[in-house]
Amino acid sequence: MISAVLFAGFAVSFGWGIRGFVIGGEKGALLPGALMGLAVAFFAAGDAGQELYLFFAAAGALSMFYGGTETYAQTMSFLLSRDVKGPYFGQLKKGVIGIFLKGALWFSISGFILAMLPGALSGIYSLAEIIITFALFPVVSLVGTRIFNTPYDKENKVFPRFYFSLDRREEWGSNVMIIAVLTVIALINGDFFSLGAGAAGFVAGGFGFLIGLVFYDIERRHGEMIFGSLCKKGYIDGWKIMEHTFGAFSGGGLMLYFCLTSEHLTRLCSKIKPELFTLDGDKYLGAAVCLVLLVICTLQYPLSAIVKKKTGKEPDIHIFELLERPMWSAVPLILIFLGSRSAAVFAAFGTLSFALCEKCSIEWYERSAYKKILRALFAVLWPVLQIWLFLNIDSVSLLDLMILYCAGYAGACVIYSFLPDRIFEYKSKKKSFAAAFGSGVTVTGHIALQGIVLSVIAAIIG
Repeated sequence: MISAVLFAGFAVSFGWGIRGFVIGGEKGALLPGALMGLAVAFFAAGDAGQELYLFFAAAGALSMFYGGTETYAQTMSFLLSRDVKGPYFGQLKKGVIGIFLKGALWFSISGFILAMLPGALSGIYSLAEIIITFALFPVVSLVGTRIFNTPYDKENKVFPRFYFSLDRREEWGSNVMIIAVLTVIALINGDFFSLGAGAAGFVAGGFGFLIGLVFYDIERRHGEMIFGSLCKKGYIDGWKIMEHTFGAFSGGGLMLYFCLTSEHLTRLCSKIKPELFTLDGDKYLGAAVCLVLLVICTLQYPLSAIVKKKTGKEPDIHIFELLERPMWSAVPLILIFLGSRSAAVFAAFGTLSFALCEKCSIEWYERSAYKKILRALFAVLWPVLQIWLFLNIDSVSLLDLMILYCAGYAGACVIYSFLPDRIFEYKSKKKSFAAAFGSGVTVTGHIALQGIVLSVIAAIIG
């Protein structure tokens, strides 16, 4: 049990450390979610569960997706700047409640969905219940935001009753309603195992986020005392300490629940018979549907360019994000819960590789003189990886996943931290190494080391 909790904490810490470094928002949360799912499959679900690791990785990734809608930088400031004269002064309670709530909602959804997956595959949930549950996600998300996160008028300073930011739009209400849907469907079926996982995720995510923020606060106030010259030279990044710590405590805490209920989870997985899946025999259909949905999502970029050209203004990306959520997560989850192995393979590998390449080919490397080359490289990588995936749809292994999760994501961080032109600038202007690269050295080094360790563990257990 101890080794399982430590592995999950370590793995999710790695994923969360990369989230916000390479990709933020919902798409950035895919990686820690996938690693959480793999931890459950290999350390708590028995031999039958290990055979379903692609399903667990996919469900973990797509369930962690929803928490990425939450904004928390300003919420954190109520705690971090509690004693500094300014807009955040003296509002510690608001910061503590807000951070706990947002972390709790994030991991509660993941706990629910990871626990419900084997129940769905073993027949506890009917086809209609699965379709209705996930089809409701986009609907109740809008309802939840309307109930909990309105009115919102930044210019006139009109904000919701329960509000944990200074002036940013909040959307945590959508996750409240998603959890409500999951709670109702679990109660209808007497699935107390999933209810417990949702509750465990709520506690682990809430306290995990708070603990991470406490570590950040300690670094801000006492960094030089703890880290000495490393802090003075700018090698320490408190924000990344917070992210790594949040991932470690939340992932490890949720994993503790699955370890304590491992006997029940193992029994559920042993009842699963793939030949009885609703989508048994689906070799390409689920993956093809997922790919088409993601390709449709990329139309936002040319559409945004057209709108900007005609109006001279940037379009409201919030609208695109609302359309993305069912395509990236809700619809694929329906296919996965109905037993589509190809959808699970695509979500576990294709969706994450798509997210990485999209970010790097469209938004990242803006500061680099080599941005055209780097972006072109990742743009070409998009179709190459998807073609490879469809050619190997039946044989995607744990090693393949870990190469993407560790080498792929960490590699993008390394490229970003040590861009060739930054190295040239460092040499030509003779800037100090710390001034040129700062915390990028320690943060990237830590992520690379974590990736190596995870790859070694995966090679052993795989």
